[in-house]
Amino acid sequence: MSLAFQIIRRFIRDLFISIGLLVLVLIAGTVYSHSGSPHFSGVSPSAVDVSLSVSSSNTYRRSITDRAACDMILHEFRQARRVFFLHRVEGEITFRYDNGAADVVKISPGSPAGACYFLYLGRTYRLPSERFYQAFKAGGINFSETRR
Repeated sequence: MSLAFQIIRRFIRDLFISIGLLVLVLIAGTVYSHSGSPHFSGVSPSAVDVSLSVSSSNTYRRSITDRAACDMILHEFRQARRVFFLHRVEGEITFRYDNGAADVVKISPGSPAGACYFLYLGRTYRLPSERFYQAFKAGGINFSETRR
């Protein structure tokens, strides 16, 4: 074999190896980003506390203690998917459990037709706003009261 043929063959082999590694990295990144649902401390919260900044001097605070509504809200939050950008935080939701543990989630409710985002343990998650608003409406909280 000529030297030129060996060089071309080695180049093509290295090119295929590089492309294969790139494809594996892309697949792993996709699986990692889509499997990133939040893992909360408990299974069934005993209360959900909501605190939203309505204005610089006014804060909307409500608490949900109905166990079924709390379970529904936590279920919806567990359906969220991880994203890699952070939105402006407008409030905070605290899930309280019977064993004394609590999960604090920073939220950006978004518009009813879009998506809401929340920050939990340093990661940002996206949840369709319609499901977010419906879950809280079942618990007696109407977020339209907080919109300016």
